Amino acid sequence: MIDKAKYDKLFIDKFKANAIELNQEFSRITTKFGDTEEIRRRFYIEAFETLIVQFRSKLAKDEYFEYIISTLYQLFIDQLVVS
Repeated sequence: MIDKAKYDKLFIDKFKANAIELNQEFSRITTKFGDTEEIRRRFYIEAFETLIVQFRSKLAKDEYFEYIISTLYQLFIDQLVVS
């Protein structure tokens, strides 16, 4: 099963997600749809896609923009490979 603590650490520490909101939304989704491997996977993928949209809209479009976005993708992909 996907390790919630590991993904929460990634989202909170690296992506600066709000821990309370992340945990409340996780609880809401798993209560509604069940706490399965597929639900966890889809939750974190959706959370990541939301995060990328937010970063794209808020980051300055300077010479570091693409580097930052690609780094976020790489951190997430690396976590998927490890899980």
